[in-house]
Amino acid sequence: MRLERLVKMMFQLPGKISRFWKTNLDKIMETNERYWKQRAKVDWLRNRDRNTRFFHSKASARKSRNKLKGLFDDSGIWRDSNHDLKRIVGQYFSEIFYSGYPSQLALGKVLEGIHLKLDNNMSRFLNSKFSGEDVNRVVLDMHPTKALGSDGLPTDFYQK
Repeated sequence: MRLERLVKMMFQLPGKISRFWKTNLDKIMETNERYWKQRAKVDWLRNRDRNTRFFHSKASARKSRNKLKGLFDDSGIWRDSNHDLKRIVGQYFSEIFYSGYPSQLALGKVLEGIHLKLDNNMSRFLNSKFSGEDVNRVVLDMHPTKALGSDGLPTDFYQK
């Protein structure tokens, strides 16, 4: 709603200022859409539905649903203080990721059930050298805003 008012005011500005805003309007609208798409986690924006009130309510509802209000501890008692929640979650993940250092025999039995998915040709292909052209083609095929590089720059930085 606020953005629509800004757009209306923008077109009433004199000369150079108005032209500047008109040329940058698409970028501003795209940034606004990207914000709401990420916040609401919905795909409807792909269809160019710009009903921001709808997306705002979806994002706000999701935020309130995603809050952890409490957990039952090992004794079956409901705990809702931050201190207790941290303790319960930490204990849970410590238990599920604990390793009792299995014996070689036990580990061998587990690994017997895992079948190889790569044949020799696939393995040879994956281990072969790649060229700069291969890297360039892959970077150009990537979505411009999906993956950040290790330097924190989005893909579109390298695509220009």
